[in-house]
This record gives sequence, structure tokens and C-alpha cells, in this order.
Amino acid sequence: MRQYHDLMDRVLREGIDKSDRTGTGTRTVFGHQMRFDLSEGFPMVTTKKLHLKSILHELIWFISGDTNIRYLCQNGVRIWDDWPFATYAKSADYDGIDMKTFAARVADDAEFAAKWGDLGPVYGYQWRFWPGPNGPGYRGRTGIYELVMVDETLRTLIHDGASEAELERHARQSTPSIRDDGITKVLRGATTLEEVLRVTRED
Repeated sequence: MRQYHDLMDRVLREGIDKSDRTGTGTRTVFGHQMRFDLSEGFPMVTTKKLHLKSILHELIWFISGDTNIRYLCQNGVRIWDDWPFATYAKSADYDGIDMKTFAARVADDAEFAAKWGDLGPVYGYQWRFWPGPNGPGYRGRTGIYELVMVDETLRTLIHDGASEAELERHARQSTPSIRDDGITKVLRGATTLEEVLRVTRED
């Protein structure tokens, strides 16, 4: 990672020391750029040795929105084991096993994993799930849209200075409103009615 080493060298030689709220301080340079030839491989910008298998499985786990470590344990990724194991070790169910045995049990036993393997709303949950104001909410992100097609009649109305109400009346003949599009997505299960009403309310 020659480019990264060159940047670190530049920061050490030319950087300006700045204080921060932690009292640690930083040394910075402004506007440094690095360019990478991706035909030579993916640039992991670090000097540390990386465990690619863990990175890939953790990313898949995040993107899926999962919050239970079972998938990670089944794939030999141990970086999230500490927190659920600590909860288990403090419980009345704890039977003296070590963390490695705990991870193996989570991987093999779906019921045990459901009870002890969940981390709560960690990154994947935050990325994929938005609770509604009065209910469970929905998974994933969705957009609702309002697209107005400017045909010759609408163009003429705009040119002639027609009122907003008249422009909208004509546009609605061929174009659903943003709320209509949202309702369509509610009916498909992509979002909640409360969320559509919240973002389309007229103040």
C-alpha cells in the first residue's frame, strides 16, 4: 500500500498539529489525493493485516439487517461474540461454558441462538429498519415520487400564467400525486401508512 505509506510520510513531515476535544490532538494535511489501479486489486487503506473472510461475512450480515450473531458464528467470525456471551454469563441459564463453546452452541442451536445471540439494534438494524411512530415500521428504504409530465397543454398553461390550482388540476389527469405513489407502496407492503402520511402532510 505504497500510496498510504506516502500519505503517512507526508503527514509526519508536512502536517499541521491541531487540538481536539479529546486532548489527543491530530496532525493534518489538506487536500491529499490517492489514486488506485483497481485492476491490481482492491485497496485496503491500512497498514494492518486484515482478515478478509471476517470483513466479507460481517458486511453480508450488516446488509441483511440481521442482529443475531448466529450467521457470524456459523461462518467462523468471532468479533461480535463478547456482548451476547457477557449477557449469557450473567444469566441464571449460564452453565459455565467458555466463549468459544458459547459461539459453537449459537451456531448449532437455533433456539439457543434466538435467546442468547441477539445484539439488539446494531448497525445492520440501523441500516435496514425504520420503526414507525406507533408500530413496528418497515425494512429497507423506499422512495415515493411525484413526476409531472409537461405536455403541450401544461406548457401553454404555464406560459399563460395559469393559477397553481389550474396547473395541478391538469397535471393530476395524467400524474399521480406523491401521496398516491406512497399509498401504492403501502399496499405493496414497502412502507407504512403512518410514514407516508408523515412525509406528505401539508403544513
